[in-house]
Amino acid sequence: MNNKSCELWFHESACHVVGQGRQARYGATINCGPLLTLPPDPSPSALGRAVRQALDGVRGEVADGEAECQDVLADLCAAGVRGWSGLRAASR
Repeated sequence: MNNKSCELWFHESACHVVGQGRQARYGATINCGPLLTLPPDPSPSALGRAVRQALDGVRGEVADGEAECQDVLADLCAAGVRGWSGLRAASR
């Protein structure tokens, strides 16, 4: 079973691609990285490469999902995003 996926968020300032894995203990899907940031309107080929890179970088089973999710959140904050709710609210 493939436990890898990714989410894409498009904003005026950037496009974020976040890898997702499955938390080993609970089986829930969790944002665990890698986090890739592209220009706001990436070309289809650049977006495809970023999605492939995110999927290749995700481990299928994440042992400590909470810690890894917090690491991705810290990376998002460093990129100027104000938390998960801010990321989702500002997406187009």
